[in-house]
Amino acid sequence: MSRERAYLAVDIGGTKMLCGIVSMSGEVLTQDRTPTPQHDVWDALAALVSRVQASRDVDFVACGVGCGGPMSDQGDKVSNLHVTSWQDFPLRSSLAALT
Repeated sequence: MSRERAYLAVDIGGTKMLCGIVSMSGEVLTQDRTPTPQHDVWDALAALVSRVQASRDVDFVACGVGCGGPMSDQGDKVSNLHVTSWQDFPLRSSLAALT
């Protein structure tokens, strides 16, 4: 039997980070949140994504990320205004390696 296909949704804010799994029809299947730390933001985000990913056996077809700040023209690096240590952070490849 094939696994359910779904989307990974991530919101990186100044006070909290939210991650969820969304069905192909748009239903939120599971979600979790964690405070946005001042330091080691990637470690906290990776732990959150891993926790959410482990809660449901799905194949991700895409990942959507919301965060304040500019992204490179190629869409691979972000400079998040809420996470000042993230200047040209390789978010796309980091999330791809994690999921």
